[in-house]
Amino acid sequence: MLVKPNSLLKLAIIADIHGNADALEAVLDKVDQNNVDQVIIAGDLVGYYFEPERVLKLLEPWPTLVVRGNHEEYLSRARTDKKFLESLTSRYGPGIKIALEQLSIDKLDFLTSLPHPISINIEGSQFLICHGSPWDLNQYIYPDANLSLFDQCANGREDYIVLGHTHYSLLQTVEKTKIINPGSVGQPRNNQPGAHWVLLDMDNKSCSFHIESYDINGLVELCKKKAPNHPYLWEVLSRK
Repeated sequence: MLVKPNSLLKLAIIADIHGNADALEAVLDKVDQNNVDQVIIAGDLVGYYFEPERVLKLLEPWPTLVVRGNHEEYLSRARTDKKFLESLTSRYGPGIKIALEQLSIDKLDFLTSLPHPISINIEGSQFLICHGSPWDLNQYIYPDANLSLFDQCANGREDYIVLGHTHYSLLQTVEKTKIINPGSVGQPRNNQPGAHWVLLDMDNKSCSFHIESYDINGLVELCKKKAPNHPYLWEVLSRK
């Protein structure tokens, strides 16, 4: 997945897709309508849900910047550790197991070798793209976190810090730095159903949060079939 070489004006920021291809498709349809130039993905393409192959296929046409999430780390360990895979499946459902079954070796290698974090300059603005925090991809930084934690994130060098992991949308400004969590595409936990993403216009520096609706019924039925002992997987999709 390559960075588009020409001038970038509009960026889509997404995170925590978690194998939910229907949600991702709804987001990418709107991304296309908004003439977005590039997609930034703050980790966790896999886990929980059941269509990682389709997720990667949907992303293929898009220039992307992708960082590793904790579920990509789970995927990496689970490739060689059967007991760990059994533990993951028991705790979270079969999402990682299905990813191992569906994805080619090349795609598994791609996901498990993703970098964290990524520092990049886009249109004269410095970005730091993370999953959890700049120093720990498994750290949760919620909207109501202590302000000192946001101060720790913003070291004065970045214009934008992109986070994921919490499944909660967030915009916090520390001096010149905007800290953005787009919320989750595939599994929102902030009692706002739908597929969450952010549109960042580099021309006027505007940042807008969006939620796309999609039909969850098919996924709910699939959850009940593939993960009957994990009702959270389908209940969270419509939680208000």
